[in-house]
Amino acid sequence: MQIGVALSGGAVPKFACVGVIKALEEMDIEISHIAGTSAGGIVAALYAYGYTPDQIADQLQKLSKSHIDVDWKGIGRRFLFFRRNLDGGVKGEKLQRLVHQMTGNDDFSACQIPCAVSVTDLRTQKTMAISSQKVRDYETILDMPIDEAVRASASIPVMYQPVRWKDYIFIDGGMLKNCPVDIVQGLGAEKVLAVDPVSSYSQKETFDDLSTILSQSMNILLEAQMKEDHKKAELCLKPDLGDTGLFDFKRIAECVEKGYAYTKERKNDIMAVLS
Repeated sequence: MQIGVALSGGAVPKFACVGVIKALEEMDIEISHIAGTSAGGIVAALYAYGYTPDQIADQLQKLSKSHIDVDWKGIGRRFLFFRRNLDGGVKGEKLQRLVHQMTGNDDFSACQIPCAVSVTDLRTQKTMAISSQKVRDYETILDMPIDEAVRASASIPVMYQPVRWKDYIFIDGGMLKNCPVDIVQGLGAEKVLAVDPVSSYSQKETFDDLSTILSQSMNILLEAQMKEDHKKAELCLKPDLGDTGLFDFKRIAECVEKGYAYTKERKNDIMAVLS
């Protein structure tokens, strides 16, 4: 049976999907197809390329606030000299460099299993797939390097600069397809597990930090969209990451462990839907 996994986007909390994959492997569930968006796209690409969950977790823990490479020169030109050419406050080059160190100049044809990341084309306002093979029902790009594709999928609009590729202008795939279940199906998977780790906050939360404000805002914006995607999967795995914010880089290891423990607890449910 062809079993696929769809990994949702949303920065640090979504890295819990690494623990989910590790637990699935220990259940002897062979992942035949994988796709992801944003943070999920990073994990999907590295896993399909051949890295183990432990190796991916080790690399992700190198991420820190220093990887948010703010374009101070561009911001200065825009707001001090009123030059209207600032397309985002963060370059995204350091994130791309981290992935490049692991995948070089390879495109998705170098992956060991079919893999795709979702992106949004700003011009056409459509979801596209950057993939190792044609994805059914989606316009697909086959020759974009993995590192650049991952950067494109994670380019939160306005905050991050978009990725310009040929005639396209790519922004975060989560704008339209944050949990790419149907993209995994379009790759050829017969059954799909959706993985959507979530942060949750008390109503007494002060929301006095950019990370928590953005995280809760994304929860609100994506809730309706994600419900439709989750329905397309055989099962949705939703590890609870508590109050982990988008940029709580020091909590990446904690997220991975929570994803692992949660998936172990759901073993019976998982085996039932895949039997």
